[in-house]
Amino acid sequence: MTIRAEGKRDNSKAPRIYRALMAGVCLLAAAWKAPALAQVDAPLRVVNYNIAELIGSSIDLRKVFQSLAEDPTPETGVIRAPDVYVFQEVEPGTTGTIKSWLDAFAPIGVQYRLATFTANGGGGGENALFYRDDSLVEETAAHRDITNHNGPRATDRWKFHCIEDASVSFYIYGSHFKADTGPSNESQRSSEADAVRRDADTLPAGAHIIYTGDWNVYSPSEYAFRRFFDSGNGRAVDPRFLGSFAALAQTQSPHDGSNPDLTAGGMDDRFDFQLCSEELDDGVGFDVIVQSYRSFGNDGQHYNRAINFGNNAYFAPDEQWKAEALALASDHLPVVADYTAPVARFTLDVPPLVAGLVATLRVTHALPGENVYFIYSRRGLGLTPVPQLGVTLGLQAPTLIGATRANQQGDASIRGRVPVDLLGRNLWIQAARQGSVTDVVWRFVE
Repeated sequence: MTIRAEGKRDNSKAPRIYRALMAGVCLLAAAWKAPALAQVDAPLRVVNYNIAELIGSSIDLRKVFQSLAEDPTPETGVIRAPDVYVFQEVEPGTTGTIKSWLDAFAPIGVQYRLATFTANGGGGGENALFYRDDSLVEETAAHRDITNHNGPRATDRWKFHCIEDASVSFYIYGSHFKADTGPSNESQRSSEADAVRRDADTLPAGAHIIYTGDWNVYSPSEYAFRRFFDSGNGRAVDPRFLGSFAALAQTQSPHDGSNPDLTAGGMDDRFDFQLCSEELDDGVGFDVIVQSYRSFGNDGQHYNRAINFGNNAYFAPDEQWKAEALALASDHLPVVADYTAPVARFTLDVPPLVAGLVATLRVTHALPGENVYFIYSRRGLGLTPVPQLGVTLGLQAPTLIGATRANQQGDASIRGRVPVDLLGRNLWIQAARQGSVTDVVWRFVE
């Protein structure tokens, strides 16, 4: 792969992985420094998931956590272990077990922390939030238990800021509204939604707010859903589906009927949501990636079917085990959305790749003047230690594309023509510098 490095390069002090992988790679050094690049905002992934009090298969739930950590973001292709998990139906004595399962699929050196947890003794288990200790800090004084005064369940409200910049902050709500049809159940859900919106409207104007949970609403006309879109500081948007309960948005039930304690019946309800305030959907600064909002594992082709019935087009043919895991772990699907935060994090941007055309790979927020290495794999994700850099790559059988030095702004880029023999191939790409790696980015070569 022919690469032009836009910036100075120094091969003499390159670590062994650089020298060993240089065979067949031609670098054409430019005589000038790379110009400043546009900001590449850091990704932040939020997942909410009703885990059904762990009465599903624990083995398959762990597989679901693995799958969530490997899922590429639509459009950007970023593969990132979630920054936040918000769970419903959590038994108080199980939080340590859940944390250990999440930690097993966290990046090397990263752990999940349990945010403020309060057991209210209500029906249907508790809300619990876990967050990555390398990206977020909880502002514990802002936690609230929000009761609806008309039933046993409470909503939790947490506040976080990005570890790189305390001014980039957000509130997140975790709710589990009353289940079942009928006027009395709808009335209780209405009361629960009212309580959440009353609290959110007390937050400062312009606050970044994420609403998550299993709301058990049966149609977009139900008050408990519509209430989130009323005017006020907490007014919400449904960023991708715009209030639709279409098949692709549905989250319940993926279960195949093999466990009598889980709800079956196929995919026919949108019970689980991740809405956000208008400030997270205004195209400025901290924002949701609209097309990233997804009911994880839902290909839109399983209406009234278990999620593992036949082929599931959400997953590759050799990854159908992920659909099987979703069917056995719980009777809900996780909801995933990715956001971009304007913080100074070492971040890789990879454009769509077209065989035979030139592409530019770029990073921001390296250290000025340091070497930055661009690496790819045709084999997929894995763990490859690079002791010379003090990092572990998230790639299997990695191959060096090229290297360059970051400019005075900490930006670096390389350009190259995508080889025609990569047409129709999957590539996994990552950047590395001393002591740090970016998230992996997946691309299909068109």
